[in-house]
Amino acid sequence: MPSRALLVVSPTSAAPSSEAVARAVEAAAGDPVTVLTVLRIHGSALGVPHPGLLPTARERESGRAAIAAAIAALEARKVQARGEIAVTRADARVIARTARSVGAATVVLDLPVTSGIRRLIEGDLAAQLRRRLRGEAEIVVR
Repeated sequence: MPSRALLVVSPTSAAPSSEAVARAVEAAAGDPVTVLTVLRIHGSALGVPHPGLLPTARERESGRAAIAAAIAALEARKVQARGEIAVTRADARVIARTARSVGAATVVLDLPVTSGIRRLIEGDLAAQLRRRLRGEAEIVVR
């Protein structure tokens, strides 16, 4: 389903922020919104994901709950929405690929703010997305 907006929510959040939902609704301009959450794979052995490093059942359920809460918030504003869960080691790559596949002109990141050592180790997701999308979509960090 084509979407003009992609809302990326944290799998650990109970509900998306009202600012992020409002920005996604504004960017969608009446079109459907795609909601995405990314579950991390924390490593692999010889290119094959190790079962002990894959997301647990609790993490998957948390991701489903985050998607359901975001869809409910969007539908409360009379906007159609659909959700996707991606399991990957490369967050920016899968978000950029999803944005391209749905035709999103705006990517709204409703993720916890990282700083300090965590940002140094994991990197800045918004900057990685800007580099990968190179003007194909606007990146909005709530």
